[in-house]
Amino acid sequence: LVPVEEPGVEWMVIRYPPGAVSSVKMQRHGGRDYGLVLKGHLTIKLGFVEYVLGPGDSIAFDATTPHQLRNDGETDVEAVWLVLDRHSVG
Repeated sequence: LVPVEEPGVEWMVIRYPPGAVSSVKMQRHGGRDYGLVLKGHLTIKLGFVEYVLGPGDSIAFDATTPHQLRNDGETDVEAVWLVLDRHSVG
């Protein structure tokens, strides 16, 4: 989403068809994740809690917390996602 690489910044548009999941097991990495759902409903499992975000909903969290994104719905999900400092330690 940006014309040149920015150190420590990852912008992306994520698209999940019905039934898609970010990873089989919950993942974790350094930094912080920020997401804004544009279309559909995205289920986010964050630690032991699940959130369902719809169009216009957003989330921010410490990405060292185990997390998983999935589309449990019947329509595609589209979201803008920002990961800051993925490769940071601690």
